[in-house]
Amino acid sequence: MFFGPGLYVAILVSIGLTLFCAGLFGASIFLAETAFSNSVHVGAIAGITLAAMAGIVTMIDSLWRAFKPHLAEIDGVLIQERECPSLWKFVKELASQVHVDPPTHLILGLQPNFYVTEAVLSYEIPV
Repeated sequence: MFFGPGLYVAILVSIGLTLFCAGLFGASIFLAETAFSNSVHVGAIAGITLAAMAGIVTMIDSLWRAFKPHLAEIDGVLIQERECPSLWKFVKELASQVHVDPPTHLILGLQPNFYVTEAVLSYEIPV
């Protein structure tokens, strides 16, 4: 899985750039105010710091959510191989044609499409 390490690197680089930009902007305000008005608005610098921290917290939260297991709920019926051997045969032949492993479970759902997932599923038989 190559997605995970790349996402970690991207988030860490984004956090570093956010800290750098916030520090640069705060320092610019500090230097400009002291050079032109001989005063410093601490509230502006504190606001920049708080905004940068909020951005960093949001990035860490998105990273946490990206790797948190998600339980998908679908309405459908689990089809065993003994219940519908022709469907299982078709799916296994299709999987072998595209050189992938066949699925371990088939769930017939009420959606007009289909998808393949490795997510943990919770299925419910519609009433």
